[in-house]
Amino acid sequence: MVLTKEELARIFDALTGEHLLLAQLLYVTGMRISEGLQLRVKDIDFSHRAVIVREGKGGKAVC
Repeated sequence: MVLTKEELARIFDALTGEHLLLAQLLYVTGMRISEGLQLRVKDIDFSHRAVIVREGKGGKAVC
């Protein structure tokens, strides 16, 4: 399913706080829900603008 820009904007407008952050992160990175829910603060490398996904599909770490 592909959402239009307007549909996506309505979804993001309806969310707040942690739910909005998670939805935006999943959308931008293409992560799966399970991968996003397992993220920890130390998995985010702000200096390199990277997110480290542990135990993703295939069992390999991905940046």
